[in-house]
Amino acid sequence: MSARTVSDLERGLRRTPQDGSGELLAGALGLSGADRERFFAAIRGQRLPHRAPLIGRIPVPDGAGPILGRAADLIEIERRLGAGARVVTLAGAGGIGKTTIAREVARRRQDAGGVVIWTPLEAVEHPSRVLEAVVRAAGLADRPGASLPRRIADAVARRPVLLVLDNLEHLVGAAPEIAEVLALAPTLSVIATSRETIRIAGEDVLRVNPLPLPRAFDAATLAANPAVALFLRSAGTCDPDAGDLAAAGRIVTLMDGLPLAIELAAAQTAVIPADGLAVLLERSGIEGLSLGRRDGPARFASMEAALAWSEGALTGDARRLLRLLGVFRDGFSLDAVAGVAATAGMPGLERSLLPLVSAQLVRPVDGVPGRFRMLEPIRMFAADRLRAAGEEEAAVAAHARWMFGWARRQGQALYGPEPLPALDAVERDLANIRAALSVPAADVEPALEVVCRLHTFWEYRGYQLEVVAILEAVIAAAEGTQAVASEWYLWDLFWLARFSQAIGQFGKARAWIERFERLAATSHYPGAAAFAIGLRWSDSLHHEAPGDDDERRLRDALAAMGHADPEAESWGIAALLGRALLARGDAGDAVLMLRHAVDLVRRMGAAINRPALLGMLGLALVSHGELPEAAAIVNASLETCVALGLVMPALPALTGRLELALADASADADALAGTATLFGAVEALMERSSLVHDPFWIARIAASRARLAAAFDREALRVLADEGRDLTLREAIALARSLPAPAASPAGG
Repeated sequence: MSARTVSDLERGLRRTPQDGSGELLAGALGLSGADRERFFAAIRGQRLPHRAPLIGRIPVPDGAGPILGRAADLIEIERRLGAGARVVTLAGAGGIGKTTIAREVARRRQDAGGVVIWTPLEAVEHPSRVLEAVVRAAGLADRPGASLPRRIADAVARRPVLLVLDNLEHLVGAAPEIAEVLALAPTLSVIATSRETIRIAGEDVLRVNPLPLPRAFDAATLAANPAVALFLRSAGTCDPDAGDLAAAGRIVTLMDGLPLAIELAAAQTAVIPADGLAVLLERSGIEGLSLGRRDGPARFASMEAALAWSEGALTGDARRLLRLLGVFRDGFSLDAVAGVAATAGMPGLERSLLPLVSAQLVRPVDGVPGRFRMLEPIRMFAADRLRAAGEEEAAVAAHARWMFGWARRQGQALYGPEPLPALDAVERDLANIRAALSVPAADVEPALEVVCRLHTFWEYRGYQLEVVAILEAVIAAAEGTQAVASEWYLWDLFWLARFSQAIGQFGKARAWIERFERLAATSHYPGAAAFAIGLRWSDSLHHEAPGDDDERRLRDALAAMGHADPEAESWGIAALLGRALLARGDAGDAVLMLRHAVDLVRRMGAAINRPALLGMLGLALVSHGELPEAAAIVNASLETCVALGLVMPALPALTGRLELALADASADADALAGTATLFGAVEALMERSSLVHDPFWIARIAASRARLAAAFDREALRVLADEGRDLTLREAIALARSLPAPAASPAGG
């Protein structure tokens, strides 16, 4: 017989060999007499007395290796079945690994001596044929007059049997017949793999997730990641080096952990190296998965084929919505879908979201009620469909307009008494904001407004480096348009200069300062001139000591702002002046100025600005020797930073806590070790915040390093500091607050 025939027989894909094949098999098996008669009777489908169901072998695709990254799913399925679940539906997008998981459960059942009926349904065209497929898979003979549910139930014969219905999504209309079989066979349990749930009594749905993505890109983390392992195995990479691992990590992240997409991407390495493939996929998206697979079902030959199969089952409105969702990045809320659809002239289209969720094309985001997302390969497919339909330009414009209005409202909410919801909302939709900011020049003024209104978010959550590039882009887009006369253009220049200073781009910062100064001189905004002076003062700290005249001008500007509007943003000038005074060693004056800034912010009610100011005030108090109050102040700052998820404002408070610990002469060995670890965390946060070129922070960290070097040898300090560098911000704050410090009374700040 041909190898294909043998393969089909061994995998259970063919159960009735031709007579010639039967003769060959009987001869090879040495059958004669009654055994030979029983053998041919089985081939012809004749039911023999007391014959047990003929259970087919589980089909395992050629080259399949150990299952990767699914241990928790396998345990959960067995737990649910053991707890009495009659139907466990593995629901998920096409290519997410449902069949792989079900096959592993079935294989383990078989290996343990259990009875499994594996029923592939891909080729079954109508729900009425599902039970016929089960009967064929079980090898049951005809029984005139007996219904299909009864024949299956009788074959089970009160034994525990697992029925696997693989690829049921296009046949969910068979739900009543499946329910009837379950009612007649109480010892039967079912695992179904489907993009749609069956929706029958007793169904227990397990949503299959993508493979977990690597949390870091060091070689050890990548080597242990199952998505990376799947890519390398599929690509035939047996002994990966650091470059292979890094490329694999980039690719599986782009593919959002979707196994089929990962395997298809790995197939491309036959013609392009993995590092080049990563660049190609970043630029071309799903079109980069063009080679496809030649084995397996046709609808899994490429990512587009797999998703087109799901798309084909949708109604017209659901297809239109699927295309529209291609403009979103990394998730969306129902309100956003409704808003963009209405802006695009399709009001009410969001009502078609439920069919997309049911088809596993859209997934609810765990822990965020009302938020959804598409896996990135699905989103890229939707974007391609949007482009092909000629709808991309209008959809992108509608998305940008809606996002600008939404971001404007969040920017206003940042300065209220409860900024956390707005901070988290902006963080969740940051990818959508980035997409909206990539707008043509005609829409540049809303972009200028949004990036300015969100300046506190960019700064406090550690996005200074990114926002410099965003600001440069929107300012360049505004050139030659009326937007250059807007207030937003003026203040975006200010923030571009300020953030350029923060990340050490001092030459660029001076050029932006000069442009801001020229506009500020003719601006009607009362604080513009004062902020221009403040930028110059801050710049002078990086290359020369400011003179007394500079300080006088800054103080005069601060006073003028205060007279014009006592609750204006003069706190920013006060904070800048306070830090500058601290940098040049005037700790007493710095304390007074920073207390004034804290008081101004309190009166404004802008809770988001208090932690950074408290941290700087705490540092000034440490330098001034007022240690108990400093401890209370920095603890209050750190508490708020944890609550609001603030990155940058935690730096001064953590630095103050570090210096307080170093000031404790009675610290024991454990406390000193903790202090050295905290030093590493502060140093890493300074780097993350792009402040490694800021002379103020360089001086503070150098002083702490010198004091620690007196207590530890170089290697011991390095090891402890490296431990600190690996801490999360929350862990670093917890460590800081656990270290000894001078007795602290409750803070009034």
